[in-house]
Amino acid sequence: PLFGFTKANELFVGRMAQLGIAFSIIGEIVTGKGALAQLNIETGVPINELEPLVIFNVIFFFIAALNPGTGKFLTDEEED
Repeated sequence: PLFGFTKANELFVGRMAQLGIAFSIIGEIVTGKGALAQLNIETGVPINELEPLVIFNVIFFFIAALNPGTGKFLTDEEED
């Protein structure tokens, strides 16, 4: 499939998430500011406007994690 739960896709997304967390921690050490404050530095959007968006994302992805839908993980043999 072009898009889906293949082993290669899951590995790629997992590795990108690990890099994102690592760079967020490095940025926090370098700047002395948390992730939302770093986003404020980059975009200029005030933190009080970012917090509702972050809360929405947390709630949305929490609900999505509880209801995974009907996706099917394909092994390497099924992918071909």
